[in-house]
Amino acid sequence: MYKKNLINLCAVTIAMSMAFAPAVTVCAEDTQYPTTTETWQENTGETTIHNGDVINDGSQNSTVYAEGEGTLVVENGNSLNVNDSWRTISSHTNGTAVLNGNGEGASGAGAFVNGTTVVSGDITARTGAGLNATGDSYLIDGGNVSANASGITTDGTSTIIVNGDVNANTTGIKVTVTQNTQAGKTHICGCGDNCGAGDNCSCPDRVDVTSDGNNKNLIVVEGTVDAPVGVSVELNSAKDDQGNALYQLSTDDLPTIVVYELANDTIVAKTADENGQIVEDPSLEEYLRNNIQYIVKNNSTGIITVNDGLKQTTVTKISYDKNANKSTAQEALLTTTLQNAFTVAVNAGYELTAGSNVEITPNGDGTYTIRLTNGKGGITLSARLINVSSPAASYEEHQDSEETFEPFIFATFTVTNNSLPDVLGASRDGGMATEVVDYASRPVVKIAGGPLTAFEYKEAFIRTMKEAPKNAIVRLETSIPSCFDKMMMEALAERSDILLEVVFPVNGEKVTATVPAGYDVMSLLDENGYCGFLNLLAVFGNSAQ
Repeated sequence: MYKKNLINLCAVTIAMSMAFAPAVTVCAEDTQYPTTTETWQENTGETTIHNGDVINDGSQNSTVYAEGEGTLVVENGNSLNVNDSWRTISSHTNGTAVLNGNGEGASGAGAFVNGTTVVSGDITARTGAGLNATGDSYLIDGGNVSANASGITTDGTSTIIVNGDVNANTTGIKVTVTQNTQAGKTHICGCGDNCGAGDNCSCPDRVDVTSDGNNKNLIVVEGTVDAPVGVSVELNSAKDDQGNALYQLSTDDLPTIVVYELANDTIVAKTADENGQIVEDPSLEEYLRNNIQYIVKNNSTGIITVNDGLKQTTVTKISYDKNANKSTAQEALLTTTLQNAFTVAVNAGYELTAGSNVEITPNGDGTYTIRLTNGKGGITLSARLINVSSPAASYEEHQDSEETFEPFIFATFTVTNNSLPDVLGASRDGGMATEVVDYASRPVVKIAGGPLTAFEYKEAFIRTMKEAPKNAIVRLETSIPSCFDKMMMEALAERSDILLEVVFPVNGEKVTATVPAGYDVMSLLDENGYCGFLNLLAVFGNSAQ
């Protein structure tokens, strides 16, 4: 009766999704932002905090804006700019602008002239670039970036960090290096894509600044860059204000580019020739292709160990809470390049996966050599337990079971500390685990969920994966053999530190399928995007025996 249970579960989930969808759409259309014709701007070194969503439909400036030494503007809410040529947030001349929410504008977020811009949510640019940073500035986006033009634009002097994905209609990462040097200073213009550093700017905010280089030359995208052109770099010859050449820029002036994945690995590289004309440069393209750093993620840290061959880039991430308190964190990213090879060791009994853009060579001693086969990246190390039994045989053995669909679930969570999220909203009861010897030293918290619909079951599981303490052992016990869908497995895949026990009845006896922490759980899904409990039993066996 496995198939019958699966169909019922899917049907309930789909029905619940359809029931909720219209309500969500209506709420989105009815959202109203407070309107302001004054942007949140201070130039006197003060701290300004605004709580609640904000819209700018009149002022010709960014909706959230900070300028001046010591100026800090914190917007706790979403920011919308309805003007046709202005950003949702930007900082300028040593100011710091913070958006603890999502932002949308004609262009997205900017940071200019030693400015600092910090965004916690997603950025959407309706017509222009998603992120733009020039003049030794710092810009970090904790969400995703969507842009109708370029996703990221910079002059190569600044730090830009994106924790999520970058989706753009033209170029994912666009770097234009043009340094006009005069008396030790650099001309900076923050007017946008059409008025970059070195142009003959007519805009009012063109200034001369001396860069200290603290934020120079780093672009990091920890997600996927999806655009027709992955990376575009232009090296112009440096000139003075009269157009006289000072020196030829080189690859030393390029930023370090670190990405997880390029959906399209097309690279455009141009330089200025002896006549000052911008022309394509094959040698620069080859340099970029061989020097872009690709992040290597490890979903099975307890099973897979990186031996050697990877570089390490340390990224400084700045954030501000709603009360304007600043936090700084250091994150070490392991990276490789197109021509580089690295080795990993995998525990016995597991096989290795690393994505579709790599070549994996076994070395015969439990280690593997990995190298990229193209410039797309997307390397995620995952361990998968080697099958020792046949799923088909297991299905034949249990297919005559007469269980009927009863949407009921209760769960026992074994954790390493006394904290536990209120997943099912029931009472807590602390104690010691004695029924499983291996976990006897860990505190136990039991949560009885009562009757749950399939939709509630799915939501409870996903929330548990998000909120469970680090290195938790999650024990899920159901009254029938059920299944996991793709969204549930994705939630588990994001928590490679969690060990999952699934307890369910087969022919009147309880069995336990244990999914090891860090296992490549997405490989367990069938062609329809589901993984049944009986399949888990076939792959991992009955650990209750």
